[in-house]
Amino acid sequence: MRRALVPLFSMLLVQIACSAGNLSLASMMPAVAPDVGIGATLIGAFTALSYGLAATTSLAAADPVARFGTVRICQLCLVATAGGLAVMTLATPWALILGVAFVGLAQGPVNTASSAVLARRTPTQWYSTVFTIKQTGVPLGFALAGLAMPALVLSVGWQGAALVGAGVLVGVAVLLQPLHGELESDSPPPARVAFWQPMRDLLAHRQLRAIGFAALLYVTAQHSFTFVIVTYLVQRAGLTLVEAGAILAASQIVGSVVRLAIGGLADMLRDRLSMLGIVGLVMGSGVVAVAFIDPTWPRWGIYAATLLYGASASCWNGVAMGETARWSAPGQAGAMTSASTCLTYVGGVVGPASVSALVGFTGDWRLAFGFVLVAVLSGAVWLLVEGAALRRQA
Repeated sequence: MRRALVPLFSMLLVQIACSAGNLSLASMMPAVAPDVGIGATLIGAFTALSYGLAATTSLAAADPVARFGTVRICQLCLVATAGGLAVMTLATPWALILGVAFVGLAQGPVNTASSAVLARRTPTQWYSTVFTIKQTGVPLGFALAGLAMPALVLSVGWQGAALVGAGVLVGVAVLLQPLHGELESDSPPPARVAFWQPMRDLLAHRQLRAIGFAALLYVTAQHSFTFVIVTYLVQRAGLTLVEAGAILAASQIVGSVVRLAIGGLADMLRDRLSMLGIVGLVMGSGVVAVAFIDPTWPRWGIYAATLLYGASASCWNGVAMGETARWSAPGQAGAMTSASTCLTYVGGVVGPASVSALVGFTGDWRLAFGFVLVAVLSGAVWLLVEGAALRRQA
């Protein structure tokens, strides 16, 4: 039992901390922007930079993880994220760019490192459940940032809030140190992995290709929500920064509960690709609901629409990651995760950047959410088709 639980909960902690660090700037952006002298909608451009760098380091992570181990790579990611938050406190546009770059570079290897150890320690029939629990760290981290950072901004200012976040990240890195020997005891001998080989292998496999590109399309919707919704609710619905942050946090907490339920259900029903497709249809309905939010709406209507979108957009990742590990060749779960995560981060670039650009050029939030809707429905249909094909083969 300890063999599986120790890596699971240590990787969950890493995921929570890195995800909270990743969303910290977006949670503070309405306060940061006027202080630095930039527009708040530039958070989409910052997110694109972060995820573009994360896509690169994700694809490159398979070889370092094999050479240095899960714990060392996770510690490096935590410290780099802390460094990024600290640099942002210099409060200049270039400092924000450099800080976002540090945070982005640190996000890429986390899934590759965690998948490598979890795939070794977890029975295949529990992949969806275990990877879902680990990936619950993403919405929990986002919820932590959405709740803590706006509150810290009010008490110690946004620069103080960023430094508090940096300190927590360094603390988590220190906590991992005693686990190094235990988690690396059964690591395979290091083997050099060519930079493009994981992506070539993923694209050559029908199911892995479908999961990877559907993840790209889904995360376009997911991160358009997580990185833009606070600014959207403040500007479009007239909510306060703290209220918008609380709604973001609530959506991520609800999404975490739904994510756990879907992970367990997927391991029972086994038709995981079709389930992921259905989640996409629900996500699309949430996109439509949020797009039509209006300042005249009652508060409960704004909350309901935001929770529907946010919860559905944050509940699919664990099952997708578990399926990536399941369809991977023996010993290749980490490498395939690096390629799949790279595609996912491309969606993190495309989604928020496109939404920010469309809003910036046209001023039309509904047009921007229409783009997101097309992306998520395309992914849903692809997965439903693949799920139907697997049922016919059974």
